[in-house]
Amino acid sequence: MQGVKITKRIMNQYQNPGRKDLFMVEEENELKGDRARVFHKVVAKLLYLAKRARPDIMTVVIFLCTRMKGPTIGDQRKLAHLLGDLERTRDWPLV
Repeated sequence: MQGVKITKRIMNQYQNPGRKDLFMVEEENELKGDRARVFHKVVAKLLYLAKRARPDIMTVVIFLCTRMKGPTIGDQRKLAHLLGDLERTRDWPLV
């Protein structure tokens, strides 16, 4: 039953790959150290995925690539939103 609740929450929360505030840039709360490295690593993997199999996420991934030099907590939230959308659509067939 717990899995059904989580699945419904994911389906309702993530309707598209990007957040409404995708192109809003906050300059404060920059990620440091390991958090910045993880952000970089995940975005790089998503760039490969977008190029090879998921062109629908390309706009969000390209924006996140522009934030590689100084990612912020807001950028991390945008990345989490994209990952939630990928979780929601992982069983969709490639057309």
